[in-house]
Amino acid sequence: MTSIDNWAFSNTVFTEITIPSSVTYIGYYAFNSSKITSAIFEDPNGWKRGDSSISADDLSEPSKAAKLLIKGEYGKSFILDVNFDFMLYSTLC
Repeated sequence: MTSIDNWAFSNTVFTEITIPSSVTYIGYYAFNSSKITSAIFEDPNGWKRGDSSISADDLSEPSKAAKLLIKGEYGKSFILDVNFDFMLYSTLC
């Protein structure tokens, strides 16, 4: 699994999720209105939302990471800042 699409887990009732290190893209509103209280990023380094970097420390704390995932912003997906072409594609889609 390399991506989580827009709205993929919106309005779900599970409370915990682990984001595998293979995931490089999390679509906007992917967890909107979900009940997630704990999100574990296997690799919390290098993530951005829009033009803003997201602290690896925040993504290392499961409750903070969950709040960041739930707080969707239209058009601002989570992307792993490792490949410019992928970032450009993610921004345009």
